[in-house]
Amino acid sequence: MSSGVFYAYVHNIRNDDDWRVVITFASRAVSDEWWRAISGIGYNIKRITPQFYTHDPSRANVQNFFIDAPFKSIAEQFRGRMFTTGQKNRGGTGMDMIPPRSICDHISGNWFFIRSKGDQNLYWFHDPSSGHIRASHTERTHFQITANNMPLGTVMIGADPITVHIDGEHVVYVDDDSAHLVIAKQKYDFNFASLHSRVLVSTGGAMTYTNKVDTSNELWELV
Repeated sequence: MSSGVFYAYVHNIRNDDDWRVVITFASRAVSDEWWRAISGIGYNIKRITPQFYTHDPSRANVQNFFIDAPFKSIAEQFRGRMFTTGQKNRGGTGMDMIPPRSICDHISGNWFFIRSKGDQNLYWFHDPSSGHIRASHTERTHFQITANNMPLGTVMIGADPITVHIDGEHVVYVDDDSAHLVIAKQKYDFNFASLHSRVLVSTGGAMTYTNKVDTSNELWELV
């Protein structure tokens, strides 16, 4: 999962004059978790892009996320992981400029390449001659990733069980004996967060799944 502080604008859908907000999240992953929680309570808060939302302050004011009643059921889980900053009204001067990020939106049902964060020329590749997933600097494969038991189009978060598809019949599977990533027709669930940090590159480029959490593990990202 992406690391580092992550920002988003929130615009007042009622007018262009006031209640403009910037949210600072501890990470991109926290922002996606926040959206999952927010989308479950409604109140006309909409996600336009990962860094741009709209709200209706007359129903639920995002600036008062840790104060107002509409957010009471979800707010505490985000305390210490995000905060909101009100911006000057339209007639004022100045506005916080958030750094732009090149972002691959983690939408369930979309197709992705999976790339090393440390070596951005290294990709997951389905080797059809062996039926294995390998790390390659010269070839790469598109994978469809879906969050299980969630509607297509849902923003995936770390806790989601997911399936990684090669095509309509085959999925990525962890071999019981070798722990290598292989292709199979039987369903196999990964944890979305673990997909990013628990797959190692073994001898010959073979991909191995590990349950060990280690800072030396290869980190992967969707692109």
